[in-house]
Amino acid sequence: MSLLGLRNGVCGRKWGCFCAINAKQLVVTFNKAVDKTTATDVTKYSIKVAGQPAQALTAPTTGSYDATAELSADGKSVTITLVTPLTSAAWHSISEGDVFQVSVSGVKDAQLNTIADTTKSVTYSDKVAPTFVSASASGKTATTQIKVTFNEPVDITVATATINGTAATVTAGSKPNEVIVTSGSNLLVGQTYNLSLLNIKDAAGNLVNPNPVTTTVTVVGDTTAPTVTDVKVVRDSLLEVTFDKSMDASTISNTSIKVLDANLNPTGITQGTVTAKANTDNKTFLVPVTALPFNNGTFNGVVSVANTVKDAAGNAVAATVKNVTITQDTAAPQVVSATYKKVTSYNGISTPNGAIVVKFNEEVTASAAAGSYVVVDDQGTSITTPISARTVNPNDNTELVLSLNAPVGTGVKTYTVVMPNSAVTDKAIAQNASKSANLTVDVSAGAPVATDTIAPAVSTVNATAATNSTSGTTIAVTFTEAGSGLDAATVTNVNNYRLDGAALPAGSYITISGNTATINIPAGSIAKDKTYALNINGIKDKAGNTMSPYVGSVALKDDIKPVFTAATLNTNGTVSLSFSEAVNSAAGKEADFAVVLNGVQLNTAAYTLADGVGADAGKYVLTVNTSVLNNDSTYGDVLYIDVNGNGAYNAGIDIVVQQQAASGTDFTAGTYNLNNATSLKVGTVAAPTLVKDTSYLTNVVEGSKTITVK
Repeated sequence: MSLLGLRNGVCGRKWGCFCAINAKQLVVTFNKAVDKTTATDVTKYSIKVAGQPAQALTAPTTGSYDATAELSADGKSVTITLVTPLTSAAWHSISEGDVFQVSVSGVKDAQLNTIADTTKSVTYSDKVAPTFVSASASGKTATTQIKVTFNEPVDITVATATINGTAATVTAGSKPNEVIVTSGSNLLVGQTYNLSLLNIKDAAGNLVNPNPVTTTVTVVGDTTAPTVTDVKVVRDSLLEVTFDKSMDASTISNTSIKVLDANLNPTGITQGTVTAKANTDNKTFLVPVTALPFNNGTFNGVVSVANTVKDAAGNAVAATVKNVTITQDTAAPQVVSATYKKVTSYNGISTPNGAIVVKFNEEVTASAAAGSYVVVDDQGTSITTPISARTVNPNDNTELVLSLNAPVGTGVKTYTVVMPNSAVTDKAIAQNASKSANLTVDVSAGAPVATDTIAPAVSTVNATAATNSTSGTTIAVTFTEAGSGLDAATVTNVNNYRLDGAALPAGSYITISGNTATINIPAGSIAKDKTYALNINGIKDKAGNTMSPYVGSVALKDDIKPVFTAATLNTNGTVSLSFSEAVNSAAGKEADFAVVLNGVQLNTAAYTLADGVGADAGKYVLTVNTSVLNNDSTYGDVLYIDVNGNGAYNAGIDIVVQQQAASGTDFTAGTYNLNNATSLKVGTVAAPTLVKDTSYLTNVVEGSKTITVK
């Protein structure tokens, strides 16, 4: 039995892998089915960053290294979801392209054979935007909430939402890839609502694509009563009650879920506050007890669930009684290991001189005072006041962290740590105390050296929008960085900045002055007057600390000139002129165009422009006019186009449409059917001034754009 490794540093679908699929999820794939119990025990997995000690993952509590694990349907792949992203300070700011190690220890296969411990190198990369998966809502007759699911864990820090155009509240769901959108009014069963979610991003800062997410949601009726599916004894002081549906946590308390004796009495039983278990979608609840009437070390009783308990839709559970047997825990916690950590901070605990971490076989609470510890070095010297503080690791309650009061002395290889009686107690009802023990600890690594561990952050963002179509746009981003200084390579990397989820416009560049980076965007790059989401990612300081992803907003102005894009000859002899964007009214804009008919450029008096209607709405319609000379002694009757615009017929200059001998039937001035032209070109003049877009800057149309119509 073995693990399948990383192929060429890439996690591929065809190959088994050991990889990070995004900033908060790892996938470990085995070459055959594995045992669910051991494979989904997150404490079997650890992560090691270069230059740092390996850190085991911990079961969900409130810690930085908490994680959950889910086994695939075929039993071969485990998806681990981290509470804290790999890019955070807790994981030493792993960033794009960084390599770290993942280890697996103690996992068994489906036949319960232990798999050999394995360590693999993983290259971190997360450039892919999260995507919308589904949106749903249900209730007995109505609800106020819509649950939205994405394909990976998401961040709602700057997210906003509307339901039917009205602002709604965005909160995190019970799972990291879920978001709850709450309406200010009831959403009725059977009705369909329009949902819009803006600026959802993943843990790496990639904005959802498309942004915003827009969808419709029909509220489904739910009248099915929930049921209790399992009652589990975690330890003698804690039980778990699991339902088959997401429950309304407000209906669950120590009065609606009770631990009773076999006669359904509460005598001798003391309960704590019932709470929802993290990452279970409000399906599993923790029921703590602080006193039970054990009989010869055993309690036989029941867990009673009242019919006041309701699911999220408001359906009540049928009153339920489940038998439970609890064995009294009388065993003292045992030391599993003791190791020295050459770090100035451990799991959020200040350890400026390093720490000794004592691991126990169960979760514990610190008891004996720090001053009761004795430490003797390998020279036989008793260290004066050796321990400054003793703290249970908030991310792994099986670890007691002993912060050293002074650095390890030069040449010292080992410490003997004398653990006092009752150094810790376990979390059993009896609060069993640990026994005194002498622990030998290798401290040869020496004292830690203080380093810059604080990542830079965005302090302010100031945008200077374009003032005309040639000025360009700048965005000044000021960072806070009091330690090693900003890493210029990451600050000036245009790929670390995005506008509305897209790369910066071509030709953009970044300059630095002190802690301020200025994004320079070339003229003619911003397409709309609007507020854009600004996403900044991957910024580091010189110590390698990576900034948490930032999403803010900047108000920018459209500085792109409209472009004359098409000229279409119509059946009625006019020409429809199209543009790349909306422009102002056509009236009086003739001087911005050059019209060349049958090889001759017309004076602007020879044609008119009008706003298109119907299918031509938003276009200009070009009409060439005809003039007349009637009953002339030399030319007779002439219907012509006044090329030079002087108001008179000039033979050899003006274009003759029709000519006849003087007669009683005169020509009438009108319009020329351009379908009869031999050739026709229409273009903008070199320096237009009249045709403009409808943006704040009213950008003038691009000049010297000529289109051959025929």
